[in-house]
Amino acid sequence: MSDVMNIKEFARITGFSPATISRAFSNRSRVNGKTAEEILRLAERYNYRPNRASAASFGNRTQSVGVMIHSLNIDYFAAIFRGIQSEMMKHSYLAIYQEVLSDASNLKTLRMLIDHRVDGMIMIDLPRDLNRNEKFEISRMNLPVVVVDRPLGFPEEIDSVETDDETGGRLLADHLLSLGHRRFSLYWVPSNPGRRMKAFRDAVERCGALCELWDWKSVSDDDLIRRFRRADAPTAVFPHNDLLAAHLYRLIRAAGRRIPQEISVVGYADLALAELLDPPLTTIRQNGFEVGRAAAEILLKRIYGSAEPPVHRRLPVEIKIRSSAAPVLDETERR
Repeated sequence: MSDVMNIKEFARITGFSPATISRAFSNRSRVNGKTAEEILRLAERYNYRPNRASAASFGNRTQSVGVMIHSLNIDYFAAIFRGIQSEMMKHSYLAIYQEVLSDASNLKTLRMLIDHRVDGMIMIDLPRDLNRNEKFEISRMNLPVVVVDRPLGFPEEIDSVETDDETGGRLLADHLLSLGHRRFSLYWVPSNPGRRMKAFRDAVERCGALCELWDWKSVSDDDLIRRFRRADAPTAVFPHNDLLAAHLYRLIRAAGRRIPQEISVVGYADLALAELLDPPLTTIRQNGFEVGRAAAEILLKRIYGSAEPPVHRRLPVEIKIRSSAAPVLDETERR
């Protein structure tokens, strides 16, 4: 006998069929309660562990889910994955992390996870709607999917979890407006505005303030430095996230401007670097761990057969006020 007992060997020793053994581990509702308990007791005795991949041959669950994510190098996404993993572990599920290196690799990544017979998928921070081929791969396996931080216009029939970006955008706008700012710039991708940017822009423009959009993909660093040097430069800048805020710190200083005395900067996400910047960054805190845990909770309910209408959970955010935003100086002080 090999060191790792397979299901056929365990079936021969116990007298139960491989199909019954597989169901006892992956779908106990289809097995008599006493039978399932006896199989699990014998598994402990003989140190048998099921092969989750082979369980799929019997139409059972593999106790695994796929997680498509851009990178774990960003601590917000790492926190989301920890939340997913924590909730999945409670239910003896394995979360298989797969980094999506580019938009073109979405389909390949999706097919790899499906080929491993995952019971469901969590997709994090998708930049766009699923294309026809991706939708086909999901539908042919009848695979439940939960999307985290879904883009605007994403299909409502797919479950989702996100942070309350509309409130986050308004909180930042209200804070800067209260400090007297009336000239703003958004460091963004106009083709994919997002809820936080839209809420911020609506709030400041309702007050009659100016709000300029800067496309971070097409505006060069040199262009931004020149804009920061202008007499009519924005007094406050809101980039998409904390990482871009850190990049703007360097450009503002290269333009000879002071933060926050001349130009205030705010961010989004409250990454670890936010407090380490000089000055520490005012930003919106997102609870990535709870986002991940909520996504896993919804997906598990779908895996176990929930037929409730699509779920769209929106988790609260909070503003972390630090010293990167300050009251606007009058013209005399700015000179």
